[in-house]
Amino acid sequence: MRTCHLLAACAAVFISLSLHAQVNNFSVSQEGKAFWQKVYDTKLEHDGLLNIIINNGQFVDVVDGDVITFRVVRAKLDFKKLGYSRGAIPIYAAGSDVSCFVTVQIKDGRYRVTADNIVLTENSTGGLMKEGTENPIETWAVRNGEITKAFSKVPSQLYDKFFSGMFLLEGKSYIDDEW
Repeated sequence: MRTCHLLAACAAVFISLSLHAQVNNFSVSQEGKAFWQKVYDTKLEHDGLLNIIINNGQFVDVVDGDVITFRVVRAKLDFKKLGYSRGAIPIYAAGSDVSCFVTVQIKDGRYRVTADNIVLTENSTGGLMKEGTENPIETWAVRNGEITKAFSKVPSQLYDKFFSGMFLLEGKSYIDDEW
């Protein structure tokens, strides 16, 4: 009986830690860097996805190999198109373009996208910083190796919708992200 309680307590702690580890597809690496990761299903093979990525127009420096890598440079975050009003999101999100490094892994009718080295670049003179100022997303998203409570609310949802739409290359989102 005592063993059952101990196992249940351990499972509860593990589940609790797992829930805190990922917020709206954002996680924090051991190095304290925020990254976004999501798995999608697809009917395309490697070459088909590569073609879509190359012809996308938003992705630069595409490299093909066992994985496909590329960069996103100063993508416009259209918060209105994503269903948010200017007053509902933080100033840094409303006034920043998004850049990141992306890795796409493909297997068994699925592809996993990981966006890291996420940088927000001030795109207006009315924001928090001087136009062109670059800040890693960790500035607002990470404290003490964890996603902040403030970021885990609206900002993480906003950026999750942004990345989810950008990287939906074909097919629909795969619900089980077990890779």
